[in-house]
This record gives sequence, C-alpha cells and structure tokens, in this order.
Amino acid sequence: MKYLSIILLIILLFVNNSVAQNGEKIIAKIGNKSISEREFISRIEFTPLPNRHAKNFHDELKIRFLYTLIAEKLLSLEAEFLGLDKEEIIAGALDLFLKMFARDELYKIEVKNKSQYYSDSLLTVYLSNATSILINVYSFRSYDQAELFSKSPLDKNNTGASNLITRGQTDTEYEDLLFNLKTGEYTTPIAAKDSFYLFQVVKKYFPIVTKTEGWENEYKRVEKAAAERGEKMRNDIYRKSILAQKKAEANAVLLKKLAQEINTLLEQSKDDKNTVHALSIIQLTKLEQQLTADANSVIIVIGNRKITVKEFLRFFRIETFFVNTVSYKSILSVLNSKTKKYIEYELFSEEAFKRGLQLTEDVKNNFLMWKENYQYNIMQSLLMDSISVVDEEINREFINRTKSKNPVTLVNIIEVLTNDLQIAEKVLNETSSVIDFHELAEKYSERASTKDKRGESGLFPAAKFGEVGRIAETMEIGDVYGPLKIEEGYLIFKLIEKIEKQDTLTVLSEAKKKSIETEIKFRKMRENLSEYTAGLAAKFGISINNEALEKITISTINSVVYKHMGFGGRILAVPLISINDDWVEQWKQKLNQ
Repeated sequence: MKYLSIILLIILLFVNNSVAQNGEKIIAKIGNKSISEREFISRIEFTPLPNRHAKNFHDELKIRFLYTLIAEKLLSLEAEFLGLDKEEIIAGALDLFLKMFARDELYKIEVKNKSQYYSDSLLTVYLSNATSILINVYSFRSYDQAELFSKSPLDKNNTGASNLITRGQTDTEYEDLLFNLKTGEYTTPIAAKDSFYLFQVVKKYFPIVTKTEGWENEYKRVEKAAAERGEKMRNDIYRKSILAQKKAEANAVLLKKLAQEINTLLEQSKDDKNTVHALSIIQLTKLEQQLTADANSVIIVIGNRKITVKEFLRFFRIETFFVNTVSYKSILSVLNSKTKKYIEYELFSEEAFKRGLQLTEDVKNNFLMWKENYQYNIMQSLLMDSISVVDEEINREFINRTKSKNPVTLVNIIEVLTNDLQIAEKVLNETSSVIDFHELAEKYSERASTKDKRGESGLFPAAKFGEVGRIAETMEIGDVYGPLKIEEGYLIFKLIEKIEKQDTLTVLSEAKKKSIETEIKFRKMRENLSEYTAGLAAKFGISINNEALEKITISTINSVVYKHMGFGGRILAVPLISINDDWVEQWKQKLNQ
C-alpha cells in the first residue's frame, strides 16, 4: 500500500479551502483548480478500473484515481499556461464542446420541461383503453386477395401468425391503427415489399382498468411509454419551429471534393481486418493540410453565417466520421448526413447562446470537465510526438534481451472493438450474464482480424501494445476492462491468458525491430509523462483532503454510462481516463529535496 504511505506525507491545509463556495467538499486543490467530492465520485463511478471488484483494494484505488485526476488537472493547467487553449484548432474543438452542452441545456428547458402536457394527454388515452392486444397477421400476394379475405371470414385457408402487441412497443402510427380496431376487426390491406398484410385484433387486455395481477408494473411501463412519446412530440414541434427560422445551404461542389479527399485518405490506410473505417485525428489534421487552398472557402451558409471548410472539419473531432465500406459513394452519403446534422446542431446552439445558456452552472461545469480532459490528451500527444527512437537504442535493447534472463509477459485477450457507445454499454451489461465473451466478440466487434478468431488476439508481449498491454498486464485472468478509447474506437477486452516466457529470438528481424521500437517509444512516453507531471505538481502545488477521501465509498462493478444529448448525439457521462500515478514517486522525491 505504498500510495497510502505517500499520501500521509502530505501536509493538508484545508481549514478554509476544504469546502467550496456552494458548500460542496473539496477533495483536492491543484493550483487554482480543484476536485470536488461530486466530481470525484462521478468520475470514479463511471470510469472502468481494474480490480474494482476487490473491496480490499478500494482504498488504494481511490488514491490512485485521485492522483490520476490530479495529473489531468496539472497538464490542463500547463496547457492553459502555454496558451494552447487559444490556438485556433484547439479553441475550435473546445467551442464545439461548449455548444453541445449549451444545446443540451436548451433541450431541457424547451423540450424536457415542457413535455408533461403531451405525456399526460397520452397517458389518459392509454389508461382508459387496452394496454395489450393479441393480433393475427396474414400475408397475401395481392391487394385484392387480402381485401377478399377480410370480407370472407368463413374462407380461412390462410391461418396467419399470432402476436401480442403492447403499448409503447411499436411505431406510434402503426400502434394507434391496431389499438383503435374492435375485437375481430381487420385493417385494410397494408403493402410491404412484395406482399400485402392484414392485421386482425383477436383479443384486448385491460389489466390496469380491471386491476388484475401485475397491473402496477403495467402502469409503470405505460407511464414510461407515454413520457417518452410526449417528449418526442414536444421535441418534434420545437425542432420544426427552430429549423424553419433560417435557410441553410451547402456547397455541393466542395462537399464532393471533400468526399474524394476522405476516400483517398481512407483507401491509403484501409485495413481489411476492420469492418468499420473511421477518420482518425491524425488523418483529420492531414486532411486540413491537403485542403489548404480551400480551407477558408465557404462550404455551408446558415442564415447570414458562413461556415468555412476549416470550421466544418473540426466537427469531426467530436463527431466520429466512419463508413462500413470505403468508397466515394458511401463516403459522400455519410458526409451529406453529417452536414445536415451539423446545420441542425448549429441552429440549436445559436438559439442557446442567444439565451445565454452557455453561462449556466451545469453547462460551465460539464464544459470544464471535458475541456480539461481534452487539454490533458493534447499535452500527452505533444509529449508522444516529441519522442524519437534511433537504431542504436533498438539494437542495444535487443542485445540486452538476448543476454538477460528476465522473462517477457505475454497476454491473450478477447476483444470487442466498436465505434458505437451504445454497443459498448450492451457488451458491458452482457458480460455480467452467462454469455460467453467469445459470443459477444463475434456479435459486436468491428475488427475482422480478431472476429474471425472469436475475438481472441492470441498471445502477445504486453509491452508491445501500449496502454492495452499495460492494463492487461495488471489484470487477473477472467477480468474484463473497458471501454478504453483508442484510435479505432472503443475497446472492451477480457484477459484469458497471461504467462511469462523467455524471449528466445536471436535474429533481429524487421518485425522484431518494429516491435522493440514501439515498446521503447511507449516506455519513454510513460517515463517522460511521469517526470513532466511531477515537475508540474511541484510548480503548481497540490493539497489533498484525506479525511474526505476516506469517507467516500465506491461500487464494486464497472459500468459505462452515456448520455443522450438534446437534439441528437450522445456522449459518455464522463471522459474516460486510464490510471496515471507513476509520477507520484518522483514528486515525493522533489518534495524531499
């Protein structure tokens, strides 16, 4: 428990600063930033962490995670000190975050808080009628056959299929059509693909009206359905009122050119092992460089506002651009869809800013949390970019390994890679059931290379695969971790094998050389990050409220929660972050110097 001993060495001066102005406890102060009790709890509860299931590990886990959040604040402070948040490309990305949260606040005010009337009206209708119906479904080759069948009840060669339909289960229009029928009555023939269908109500059920067994649960279910549909009704009305206010146009020529450039980039980096192809941050930067001549050209006009290509491209730093097939046609289709979404988001954001919603406490707090995490990641990227590995280092490492008797840790994982947060949530939820993780990988993973092997990676050196390997090396066999944000999307993996083996290779092949280079670069990155963070800790100063930290209890189950944002899109409840406390020992040494 080395971290417990470290924290006890810190002089805690929280006489006047342990409580925030709003009465909330402060767990730590970092320069002019702080970590409140609420922020700490929300971050640790919604962040997947190894060994969370072991209660006897919780004290150490809380301290390690607190130091991780402190590291995030320290690098964020340094980013601001260096003025990185003022740089055009970073400021533009941060502006998108602020707009997103302001837009969400507008949704709460105009849709969420004003949907009760619509929900109550629907609930009144639902409660006074059947909440479930048994129907028969009949299919026919022609409209005339279907119509004749409905008028000839004695001619029943077609037996149909029975289905139980409940309120809130199907499309509203289709549902209303069925529930308004009398028992025994048919719909008119409905065309679908190459067939025509008839629906007949066989029986109606009124559990709430008759107070039959289980009616309380049925009431809650119907109430929820009415609330969701009432919110949707209010949303549709408000959306139309906002979208009708201003005319928006997109430059088709520039969009086609942009689609061609994206197609070229994805073709160059296309990996047939993946079933989904996404634009990475590196590719977005390259795209901006390639479109320098058109960077300031207007690609979208919204009312009197003119959006340049450069501004539009920043949208994809928080709105992932991906396609299932790399082709000009599919890319243009996705690009057109994203353009429509961008225009809508901008209109709602404009309305939110007009009302000053970007200044509300909820918006400011959410924006600050994501801003600090974004700046933290930017600083790490800059550190990584500054690292170089020369052949001499690779050769020396190889020679040392051939002479050393120190074993190499090999791990084998089953992985699920997805760009969809909803899928990530499903996978984590289903890991607690009896479903084999292999089945989850086969069903959900977007990486074809491991999907063909039921998600298994096969044994690989932990040090070779950066953060994934580092985390896997600390896990116990059977543990599940994720989602971990990587370049290709979100990764959830289960450790199924871990062994230590002597590296017996005696020839430095190109593949081995590349592997060693990757390992050295990642190791240097961790070392540089630790030293850099320790220096920032000494520069800005840290104080910790150990008493408040000790009183916090955390759950034993890893969970991922995402939030549906107002008017579209979703985001994780909190930014994901991996444990980063290697710097603490170096900081301790600096304190003692």
